[in-house]
Amino acid sequence: MGSYIVGRFFNFIGGTTRWLWGSIYRTVLRKKKFTFWEYINGPKEKNYYDEMGHGLNNRIIGAVVFFTIIIPLINIIDNYYRYR
Repeated sequence: MGSYIVGRFFNFIGGTTRWLWGSIYRTVLRKKKFTFWEYINGPKEKNYYDEMGHGLNNRIIGAVVFFTIIIPLINIIDNYYRYR
């Protein structure tokens, strides 16, 4: 149960990161944009073949973002209020 929750958490962070990056990238290049839901759960195509890989990408990106941005940011904020 715990690994499921952690996986969904990283999937959400990774999907959100991909959605932000993809929205900016696709706006600049004037390409078709995907919805937030598609970044989290995969494309809305019936013939979609890589459902498992999509979630894995989100989890990897989510873990990288979490450990390189969010954790250090929490530590900076914590130290700021602790030694104030």
